[in-house]
Amino acid sequence: TGLIYLPTGVFNLEELTSMLNTLPFDITYVNKDDIVKYFSEGKERTFPRTKAIIGRNVSNCHPPASVHVVEQIVADFKEGKN
Repeated sequence: TGLIYLPTGVFNLEELTSMLNTLPFDITYVNKDDIVKYFSEGKERTFPRTKAIIGRNVSNCHPPASVHVVEQIVADFKEGKN
């Protein structure tokens, strides 16, 4: 596996994956175009996800009744209101 160089250190892929999956909270990374690029696979899930969401628009990964909430969260992050 390759190395991932960060400003404050270096991981190999297995180390980084283990670290992200061990954190006591879920992580989902959505890029600037609102596309889901990654989610952690920790034991404690807030809600279930499948790998089918990778590459999809984040709004299309939620039930229609909650899409407005997701879109507001994304807008708030883009505006720095996190």
